[in-house]
Amino acid sequence: MPAEPVEWNIVVVGAWNRAILTPDGIRRLLFQIPDGTPIEVLFAIDKPGVYRVSNDGLIVEPSSGRLLIDAAQATEDSLLRAATVCTRAIQALPATPITAVGVNIRYRFGEIPNHMIDLISAPADTALSDAGFQIVESSLSRTVPQDSGVVNMKVSKLRDGSAKMEFNFHLGSTNPDDLIAWLARTPDFLQLSDRLSGVLGVQNVRQPINA
Repeated sequence: MPAEPVEWNIVVVGAWNRAILTPDGIRRLLFQIPDGTPIEVLFAIDKPGVYRVSNDGLIVEPSSGRLLIDAAQATEDSLLRAATVCTRAIQALPATPITAVGVNIRYRFGEIPNHMIDLISAPADTALSDAGFQIVESSLSRTVPQDSGVVNMKVSKLRDGSAKMEFNFHLGSTNPDDLIAWLARTPDFLQLSDRLSGVLGVQNVRQPINA
């Protein structure tokens, strides 16, 4: 069963000013595209004030607590362009109080591979099963240092029998230069996610694989 890249995005945590990051402000400051260029603006009908601006395969969602840049297609090119857009946001609004940035790379398996079942299994599973409890979801998470930041790794077995493998490359800092430097390492994070995937038993994760 191939691994499917899903939900690749970058999040910058901070007190973003949505009076500046209007749809047109996002067009000018983040996408840097000319006046009159069509952009797609999506509004949530169940969440007042929430909107997403889409252009060239990237979706920007600003809120008072974070700026989310979502790659419509989870590809290396899209993630690198998302990092560029995040960098522009930090540079264009230097007075924004920012506290962290996270680069997120995720994969989903339609059916959990056997080696992942072994990876997630723990003595607690046997104890709960012996006591008559059914486990419908389980996960394994680890955090490892990566220079000034960390890599948060998580492998999950989901209720529907599928599985998810997640890598979050996180840096907590209030220094914009540090955050920009972290974003510039996105190509390295892609390579490191490949290596970590291999350590977890998934080889060539960005290529079609057999589970």
